[in-house]
Amino acid sequence: MNFIYLLSFVLAFCALLYELLIARVVSLWAVNNTVWYALVVGIFIGGMGTGAWLTERGQKVGAAWPRLFRIELWLVFAGGLCVLAVYAAGLAGLYLGLCGFESWGRILFFGTAFVAALSVGVGAGMELPLLLSMADEQAPGVSGEKAGAVLFMDYAGSLAAGLAFPLVIIPWMSVMAAAALVACVNGMAALGLLWHYRSASGHKRAWSLVFLMAAFYCVSPGIEGYFTSKYYFSFQDDLALAMFFKPRVYPGRVERLRSPYQILDLVVADDIGPDARGLLKAYIKGDPSDDKSLEGMVLFLNNDFQFAASFERIYHETFAHVPVAVLGRVPESVLILGGGDGLLLREVLKYPGVRQVVLVDIDPKVLGAFKNVRALASLNHNALRDPRVTVVTQDAYQYVRRPGESYEMVFCDFPNPDDYDLAKLYSREFYRFLRSHVKPGGLVAVDAPGLSQENGGESRGMWAVLSNTLQAAGFASVRPFFSQLEEDNKEALSLMEGNKEALHGYVDGLTSGFLMAFVDQGPSGEPRPLNVAGLRVINDARVRLSLERAARFSFYHDPVAVNSILRPLFPLRGDSGKIRSAY
Repeated sequence: MNFIYLLSFVLAFCALLYELLIARVVSLWAVNNTVWYALVVGIFIGGMGTGAWLTERGQKVGAAWPRLFRIELWLVFAGGLCVLAVYAAGLAGLYLGLCGFESWGRILFFGTAFVAALSVGVGAGMELPLLLSMADEQAPGVSGEKAGAVLFMDYAGSLAAGLAFPLVIIPWMSVMAAAALVACVNGMAALGLLWHYRSASGHKRAWSLVFLMAAFYCVSPGIEGYFTSKYYFSFQDDLALAMFFKPRVYPGRVERLRSPYQILDLVVADDIGPDARGLLKAYIKGDPSDDKSLEGMVLFLNNDFQFAASFERIYHETFAHVPVAVLGRVPESVLILGGGDGLLLREVLKYPGVRQVVLVDIDPKVLGAFKNVRALASLNHNALRDPRVTVVTQDAYQYVRRPGESYEMVFCDFPNPDDYDLAKLYSREFYRFLRSHVKPGGLVAVDAPGLSQENGGESRGMWAVLSNTLQAAGFASVRPFFSQLEEDNKEALSLMEGNKEALHGYVDGLTSGFLMAFVDQGPSGEPRPLNVAGLRVINDARVRLSLERAARFSFYHDPVAVNSILRPLFPLRGDSGKIRSAY
């Protein structure tokens, strides 16, 4: 009986890990972890019910253990390759999207993921009734006690998988390698079944699958590297079918860093091109100390764009210096929530009058990389080593919940709220806690992704939600600003051969939206002239330009447009600003 209990534990452990790995891949490619994890696990549970029903219907067809052995062979094969299948469907969907068939690409990708989840779920659902039958065959007469023990070990295996997934698998290995490794464990369990029942047949099939999955585990880094390169560089490929999927060496590289919280991809292109370089030079002052090898570097977190090294100063200089100009004084104490790359911190530290900065970020891997890797630390000018800086490795929400020190200025530099998990960092509850950390006369500056200069579409929805949420949290007034560049730049127009429409599109693509929330009504006069060394983008004229369209965003009270952890309104749907609950 002990073997049956151990087998129940191992099989449940493997089955749930297969599903979590499928959900992980889907959420990385499609964003919105909460939705896709829930859907994939829901399909898995539905598949389990179907599998249990099918097993009951065929209960009289032969002994239980040979049937379980055949199911395990299927699960080793399907579970071990499920991640590969979803990756392949994602790449095929990407190809269809580039060819103009985006809807078909989505159907292929999600259809493959859901079929994979369903097939593993059906197999897992067949296991438990068969295990219960095997237990009853070995010791008839105490069925209730045995069933309870088998169920206990099954649930314990699921618990172990739930713990291993975030604590071991996500931080330390790729999902493709993990699926192959789990399949090897599953295969050894199938071999243990043959050993226990002293069967002379089936060994070749089981060992063949185990060796196949072991080989797949060994080559999985190269396979995942192929898919990762295609994900980031496939726009360079010929759309001829054979050429698109053919492995190739791209003029660039991807360096991946894993943590318990996210996957960090540093995508480095060999050359951004003379046209892009010329346009950036028209707006960003050059510096001999710049590391030219990082010019083409772009950072992605969980496949979501964060910044490009070539133009991140447009974003970070606007974010840091416009609030200081509006406040009318240099804050002595500053709190930065998020921003573990240290780029916003770099700008704040340009003011000698700043005496203390506390930076709170949840991910020690990101903080360590941007502090200790020489190339990355050069981007933030070693800001994370500045003696004025205190780094706190903690979730920002938990940090602001606790009573503590107050600051003259607070910056919220978080990932886009395109996931319900991230919606809490833009919620009424979060801002209410945060307000207690802001001194009288101080302000909070918030990154507002999706907020553009035009008060319509998604921008209108973002403005309505964030402005109402901040005021519901107790802030007296809210004011937007933008990383706006001038469109009458002579050098840029010359490079565009006088094409004003093309330059408008370029400038618009570099424009980001932000909000300032004031504890009091806030200053009403002109912004303070910038008097700080080391600025490469922002100046007094661009400060005024960043604020000039703020009047279009007049506040209107709407209690429905308040984002709460109990009623999240993010992510927004682009066309109408309504709640988006899916892809």
